[in-house]
This record gives sequence, C-alpha cells and structure tokens, in this order.
Amino acid sequence: MKKTLLVLAALALSCAHLCAQDADRSPLVLRSYGVTGRFVQLFGAAIKPDSETLRTEQMTADVARFVQPKQDYLMASMAECGLVFPEGSFVRYNRRIDRLFMKNTEENHRLLVYLLHKWGALPTQIKIEFAAVSFARAELAPLARASTKAVTPTEQIQKLWTGGKGMLESAVTVLTRSRQCATLKAVEEIMYAAAHLPAPPPPAPPLPPAPKLSEQAPPGFGKGKGGRPPAAQPKQQMQSRAAPAAKPTPVQFKTRETGTILELTPVLEDDGTTIRLVLNPTLVSSPVWKDAQYANETLRLPQFYSRTMRSVVTLKNGRTLVLGGMDSKDAERTTYVFVTAQVVDREGTPVPEYPFDR
Repeated sequence: MKKTLLVLAALALSCAHLCAQDADRSPLVLRSYGVTGRFVQLFGAAIKPDSETLRTEQMTADVARFVQPKQDYLMASMAECGLVFPEGSFVRYNRRIDRLFMKNTEENHRLLVYLLHKWGALPTQIKIEFAAVSFARAELAPLARASTKAVTPTEQIQKLWTGGKGMLESAVTVLTRSRQCATLKAVEEIMYAAAHLPAPPPPAPPLPPAPKLSEQAPPGFGKGKGGRPPAAQPKQQMQSRAAPAAKPTPVQFKTRETGTILELTPVLEDDGTTIRLVLNPTLVSSPVWKDAQYANETLRLPQFYSRTMRSVVTLKNGRTLVLGGMDSKDAERTTYVFVTAQVVDREGTPVPEYPFDR
C-alpha cells in the first residue's frame, strides 16, 4: 500500500508546480466529494474524530472559521501526495456521511478527484455511448480500395461519419458500475401465430328431401317439351351448395422484439483508465409479412432480419472504438458500431485526466 501511495505521489508532484504557481491568484472554491471506505483505509490515522469534522449544514462560505489548516494532519498527509494548500484552504472528512470537504483552487480540485479515482476511493460509474451507423456500399468502396488491410480502418470510418456520410440507425447511452451487466432496449413487440391446427374437412352438402308417395307423379308427368325435366328452383340450388371451407386455427402465439437490444458489462481495470467491455448488441429490423403454405392453406407469417455481435474489447477512458461490418438484408448498406466508454462520478461528471494517463 505504501508503494502505491509513493508512486501516485510521484506522478501527482509532476503537476503540483502548476498548482503552486496559480495558487496565489486563483479563487478558492469549497466542494464536497463522496468517498468509499478505501479512503478511510488510506488516511485513517490522519482523520480526526467525528466531533471535529464538519457537519453538512456547515458547508458554507464561513466554514473556514472552524478549521486550523496548520494543525490539520489530513491536509499534511494529502500535501505529501502532491496537493497544494494555499492560504485559506483546508480539507476535512465527515465520517458520518462519508464525504470529503475541501476548499481550494480549481486545479487542486481536479488533482484531488484524480487522486481519489486512482486510489479507488471515489465512487464512479461508467458511461457507455453506443451508436449504430450504416453506410452505403458506394461510400465504403473507395476506402477499401485505398487500404492495404483486410478491413476499412477505424479512422476513415469516423471521418466518413463526421463528414456527413452515413445514416444513424440507433443511438443509446447507458450508465452502469464496473462489473455490472446493463441491458437497454428500444424495441417494438410483434405478436404472430407460431402454431396452427389444420382446418377440419368441409361438411358434406345436405341431401334434398325425398318426395312423399302421394306426391309421386306418374311417368311422363311434369316433363317439358321434348321430355326434358323442368329447371330446378333457386331454393333447391342453395340447399345443395357446399359450405365455405374453414381456415387453420392459431393455437400458439410468439412475440418478437424489433429494434435495438444492447447488453454490456464494463470492467474498470486497476489503472483507472483502461476499460474492458463485453459488448453484445442486436439489431432487428421490422418484419416482412410473406405468404406461407400450410395444410393446403395460405398463411401470412412474419420474416425477421437480425444482426448481432458479441465482442470483448479494451479501450482507454473517453476513447471511441468502431466495430462491425454487418450487411443489411439487401446487401446495399453496411452497419458499423461506434462505442465510447468514459469514467464519471456519481453526478455524471467525467473524471479528469492528466498527461501521464495518455
């Protein structure tokens, strides 16, 4: 643990001279930070008892009256890590609410957030920005011909998008903690019949009623000219007509989601700037209803076209990675996925970086 503090202190000291130069002319700002138990593990010996810490309602401009910077052991401990405390500045920790209060310059506040993040004492979350962009084959063909690689370079794909090319299919933003799986859906549910019972055979046409004996006519009676029988009555024709055939009966239904389904799990590495991302996006287009033959009947069934990807990538904090090459159904367009991962605090503010992080 001591080695870790010494290494981080050496890195922070490289930026401390910037704070010292501007300390006299930069205004002092009072801010509070939520911290984890890791902060108590690192600075437990320098934290004063609860009776000497600040209360939440005391976080005002006149709070400096309650502290004595020259006798603050926590301030001295953090000064060894590279923080500069000009005249009028202070730092206090409230154990009851797990918050750190510091009045200092903006540059020192940025350095404090950086150090808290490096120590693992700052509650952070990871913001993932996901965008699916499709390009026409005619837009990608010149890039592929000019490249000696098997795939189109990421930088050229980004230039196409920033240059006004391509069509945005979906764009979502997810906030989650490290090692926590997150799922986001922007979908429409389509319900359709998945199983049918065959239609029953049509019933036989009813037979005409037999004439009574008293109504039987003698031979030759009722014949028309030339011995032909008279034409049948319309009512008798309707009685002998067959009933319309029944259709197959749906007995099982299914629901399919169409749209964008994003599942991801970010993992923040120990250096605090490298993010390992398990990414599983699925893009499902709206169905095309087509005729299908079933039991000598024609049914309307949906046909779905989906594109999915599962990948494990590593990228630096705040950087954008381009993945994909998924063709559309008609093979006229190709979809690429833009993924940006950034470490933010509980308020959604990006954790600051310093040159030696890049």
